[in-house]
Amino acid sequence: MVSLAGAASKMNVDSGNLNSAILSSIRST
Repeated sequence: MVSLAGAASKMNVDSGNLNSAILSSIRST
């Protein structure tokens, strides 16, 4: 259970980073 929760948290963080990168590139155009 702990490892599943950790994996889900990491996925959420990775998704947040990806979304931030996309938003940054949109703003710069």
